[in-house]
Amino acid sequence: MDEKSMLPRLVWNAREVRRIIGLPGAVGAAMLAAALLFYAVAVLPVAAESAALAREITALEAARQAAPADGTREKPSDPVRQLAEFYRFFPKSSQAPDDLAKLHELAAVHQVQLDQGTYRLVRDRVGKLLMYEIALPVKGDYPQLRKFMSQALTEIPYLSLDSVSFQRQKASDTTLESQIKFTLFLVEAP
Repeated sequence: MDEKSMLPRLVWNAREVRRIIGLPGAVGAAMLAAALLFYAVAVLPVAAESAALAREITALEAARQAAPADGTREKPSDPVRQLAEFYRFFPKSSQAPDDLAKLHELAAVHQVQLDQGTYRLVRDRVGKLLMYEIALPVKGDYPQLRKFMSQALTEIPYLSLDSVSFQRQKASDTTLESQIKFTLFLVEAP
């Protein structure tokens, strides 16, 4: 049979099925088709992901239970090694100019105006840490200042936020004058 003679036959069959099942049957068939499509598009991928997570949980549980049966744990490392690992987290003091440049770059990204800041290097009396105290007078609206501080603390993990103060000239001003104090923790370069 060729295509031209097949098309009228399909149309006739579709009309005949519609006549037999009526409007309620056609609506039901459409709803069934929509449900099957939803199942294929939404339910099956979630079920597959759920099964993968269940397998991962089972593997983690097995690894946890494979710990020594006598209840002993791995010995903690000695304090000297722990202290050395602690200091390895912090960058060398030569990293300070790059971190300060990063702060200025983030201020520009968030449209925060930085005025002349003060910087002071303080040495830890007991350990090897250097604390670079940074006081920045800044201007911007609250969301800009908040995003600037948040991203600075995220991108420079050895930076701490020590204090923040906000001031407005008038209640209607959206621009805040703020004093932000950070401390940058570094290790003295050998």
